[in-house]
Amino acid sequence: MSEHIMLGDVADKEAMWLPYEMVTSPAWRSLSGEAVKVYVELRRGFDGDEGDWDAIRLMYDMTESPAWRSLSGAAAKVYVEFASRFNGANNGDLSLSIGEGKRLLNLGKSKVMPALNELQVKGLICKTGVGHASRAATHRLTEEPYDGEPATRDWKSWRPMEQRQ
Repeated sequence: MSEHIMLGDVADKEAMWLPYEMVTSPAWRSLSGEAVKVYVELRRGFDGDEGDWDAIRLMYDMTESPAWRSLSGAAAKVYVEFASRFNGANNGDLSLSIGEGKRLLNLGKSKVMPALNELQVKGLICKTGVGHASRAATHRLTEEPYDGEPATRDWKSWRPMEQRQ
């Protein structure tokens, strides 16, 4: 039995669903970050076949937000990786080490840390635990409930520098 969200279990017209098998495949993980962003943009509004397959959810309002649209390609890849690790019950325990970023996403150290920082600054993830030499920091997706509380959706308040007062 899968620990991931099954598309057939959810009727959701406010989100796009990306097949779990696809986003965890070596081919997907080897895409450039910009290719991931283009795929998400092209996927917008595609209903597809609502079969019984594992999937990750990306809410349309999030992917249409200034925060998402301004993400670097590396940050978009890291977000999709975090979303693929979310199983409905582990928000707050999501992590990605530098080694995993390099091995799974083809992102070097100089890309993984800035991507994590960018996702935090833009409100898509929030750090929940400090990392150390043998363990990566843990995070939560702000798009999902955490610790009995509703989703904070912090990305909704992020604005580009030129739009801030």
